[in-house]
Amino acid sequence: GKKKPLIRKVIGINFDMETCYLYPKKYYNKEEMSRLEKELLLITLSDFNELEILSKEDDIMEKAVKELRRVVKTVDFEDLGRKKGRASGLKEGRKEGRVLGIRDTARNMLHMGMDPTLIMRATGLSQNEIQQL
Repeated sequence: GKKKPLIRKVIGINFDMETCYLYPKKYYNKEEMSRLEKELLLITLSDFNELEILSKEDDIMEKAVKELRRVVKTVDFEDLGRKKGRASGLKEGRKEGRVLGIRDTARNMLHMGMDPTLIMRATGLSQNEIQQL
């Protein structure tokens, strides 16, 4: 697959590449670019060689690329991905657990002889869901 721009990996932004269309065009055509255009392009590039070319002869941009390179070396993106996946799985598991708990409670209420309408109001389950218990 296509590599994610480095800056997006570090700061986790989703960026609409269409809004930057003119900047890469200027860059690849070797046209003069403003500081703002360079900064916007910094977000879209995924190759340090391109970033270094972009920042050449601009102390602030060179410092930004140097810092980006340092951060990319120190961040374990695979570990971040695992943590994000684990958190998502836990969230999904909790949600599923709540649903199962509500169904178990409704089933117990039915076994106790409680009115299905009252069970529907207490649990939020539909009449069809209660009948399936």
